[in-house]
Amino acid sequence: MNTFKCSYCDKVLSQKVHLIHHERIHTGEKPYRCSNCEKYFRTSDLLKRHMRAHTGEKSYQCKQCGKAFAENYRLEIHMRMHTGEKPYECSQCYMKFSQNCHLINHLLTHTGEKPFPCSECDKSFIKRRSLINHLRTHTGEKPYQCSQCDKTFTDRRYLINHLKTHTTEKQYHCGECNKAFIDITNLKKHLKMHMGIKPYACTYCDKKFLLKTNLIKHVRIHTGEKP
Repeated sequence: MNTFKCSYCDKVLSQKVHLIHHERIHTGEKPYRCSNCEKYFRTSDLLKRHMRAHTGEKSYQCKQCGKAFAENYRLEIHMRMHTGEKPYECSQCYMKFSQNCHLINHLLTHTGEKPFPCSECDKSFIKRRSLINHLRTHTGEKPYQCSQCDKTFTDRRYLINHLKTHTTEKQYHCGECNKAFIDITNLKKHLKMHMGIKPYACTYCDKKFLLKTNLIKHVRIHTGEKP
């Protein structure tokens, strides 16, 4: 049986077409374009799934919370939030992820590879989305506006985090202590403290960190870079 190895990582695929689709994760190539919103996709299947977002069709509903999805695979990913299932494990530090794409992005933190360089400065990024968000710091574009106040943001995630400042509800509770959090992301970061997990390793020395921001600050000691 023939196998096809990725030129960018150690992944081996059983079919050449799967290799082509996989390598686009590394190269950022997205040849399939949506005619409705100008978004681009790596495969025709991803484009077809995306098109359902324009039709409004959401036939896959979560039995736990009632949230509905246009594709079954999105429902399966969502269900992992309820079950806590994380089937994708890092071979370097054994950190686990609910989605394969999150594992792929995480692996780049071990290799130090940053395949997406900024054309305006000397910064490079692990993810294409991070590069797009960074470019807005050069253009000044802030397309995400808060519906509660006049603040605008370069990144959708910043808007989501900001919206939480308008509510005081903390619905995510730690099972190890009495702390509660506004969002599940902060709860997960907090749980790593209990588990002793430090997924962010310095490439210059043996130190490891719980938070990526702490790693970035630490690396500046080695590089001499000023924030």
